[in-house]
Amino acid sequence: MAPGISVLATTLPGTWTEAEVGSFAQHLISPDLAACIQIDSIRSVYRWDGEICSEKEWRLQLKTSSKNVKSLEAAILAAHPYEVPQILIWDVDASAGYLEWVQERENA
Repeated sequence: MAPGISVLATTLPGTWTEAEVGSFAQHLISPDLAACIQIDSIRSVYRWDGEICSEKEWRLQLKTSSKNVKSLEAAILAAHPYEVPQILIWDVDASAGYLEWVQERENA
């Protein structure tokens, strides 16, 4: 895979406070695994153990260099409270300046 940017998305419990979500995000920013994390409050509707659930959650969208994807995924899994966390990963195109900024994070 050519060096580029990958986006990962995960969700956290809606019962967590903004400070707890911020701490989770800090844990992923501090070791330069993610360059940027955006946090939104959302509602998720899903099926779990045969029942339809509707819950408030926090959505995190994390940007990293393609080189750091596996390390970032492992860090999310190690700290995540869910039994089966959602971790979606996709490669994206980005402007040259933003790509350079993200890649600099892995050398910081």
